[in-house]
Amino acid sequence: MNQVKDWVTEGIIPDDANHIVEDFDQDEITARLHFRIAANSLRVGLDEVSEQHFEKAEELAPLDFTIVRASMPLRGGNPFGEEFFDLYERYQNAGSPYHGIPRRTARLEKND
Repeated sequence: MNQVKDWVTEGIIPDDANHIVEDFDQDEITARLHFRIAANSLRVGLDEVSEQHFEKAEELAPLDFTIVRASMPLRGGNPFGEEFFDLYERYQNAGSPYHGIPRRTARLEKND
């Protein structure tokens, strides 16, 4: 929890955070952290704090469905309505970029 507090108040990211998601874009890492803070803030009734973190998450990763679409119902939107279709159109127009933690599994690796 102290590391999260340091990140929120000072912008300090723990040294060991990089080894987990080394191929992950730094803005996406930060966006997902903002999303988690927003969701937890909402759970405890800190609506204004929550909205600020949802906005920051969406600003950092505007085409990441894990963030933008998942926040829709939490913010009073409809993840199956027009708001989603607008997001999907922006996503397609941007070339359908991949978002997420790159994973390597045995079945995906080439056998030489």
